[in-house]
Amino acid sequence: MFVSNKAYLTNLTSAPTDRELVLSLDAEELSRLEAALTPIADTSPAAARLASAIHRASENGHVLVLGATEGWGPADADDLRNRILELVERMVPDLEIPSDAAAVLSRRNAKRRAELLQEFGALTAEQVAEERSRAANRHALAARWRKEGKLFGVSYRGQTIYPAFQFDQDGRVRPLIAEVLKALPRDQMTDWEVALWWTSANGWLAGRRPVDLLDTGHPSVIEAARKLAELPPL
Repeated sequence: MFVSNKAYLTNLTSAPTDRELVLSLDAEELSRLEAALTPIADTSPAAARLASAIHRASENGHVLVLGATEGWGPADADDLRNRILELVERMVPDLEIPSDAAAVLSRRNAKRRAELLQEFGALTAEQVAEERSRAANRHALAARWRKEGKLFGVSYRGQTIYPAFQFDQDGRVRPLIAEVLKALPRDQMTDWEVALWWTSANGWLAGRRPVDLLDTGHPSVIEAARKLAELPPL
C-alpha cells in the first residue's frame, strides 16, 4: 500500500486530481486508524502527519484524500480501505477484555481500596522503622514483622504499604492484629482481601466493622475471623 506525503483533508468542495484517491472512512474507522498510528507517530513523521490528518477529519466530518500511484482511481478505494482496516486490526495488541460483571467488580474493588487508604492512611516500610529500628536496611523491620504475622501489608503503586490502623497512638503494633491474622484463612485470601475484611461490615459483629473494635481489643473480632476460616472455600 502506498501513501504519499501529500495526505491532506478535503470536504469535497473541489474535485480530486488524477493522482488523488478519495478514501471515505466513518467515525469509528477513523478512530481505530488514529489509535493504531499514534504509538508510532513519535518515530515516524509520515505516521504523525497521517494521524494528525485523521484526527482533524474525525473532528470536522471530512474525508481523507491520499496521494496514490499512477493509475489508481475511485475503483481502488474499497480495496485500500479494507487494507488499512486490516492493518489497524493487526496493530491492536491482544487484550483480555473483561466482562461487564468483572469490570464492575474491579471498579468497586478499586473504590474500596481508595476509601480505606483515605480514611486510615498507611505507612511505608521506612515509616514503620522510624524510632523503632536502627538497622541500615529500613525495610527489614516491617518485612520481619510481616513474615512473623504481627502485621500485614498491601501492594500499592509498586511498593508495600501498611494500613495505619494497625498501630496505636504510640506507634506500636496493636496486639489484636496478630491474633486476628492468625485466625483468618490467609492462605485463601490476598493481602488486599485481608485489608478490606477489616474495613467491611461484618455479620458476625452485628454489622460493625472489625477496624472499629480495635481500640477495645474486642475478642469478638477474633471469633469473627475464626468463623470466616471455618467456611468451606469457594
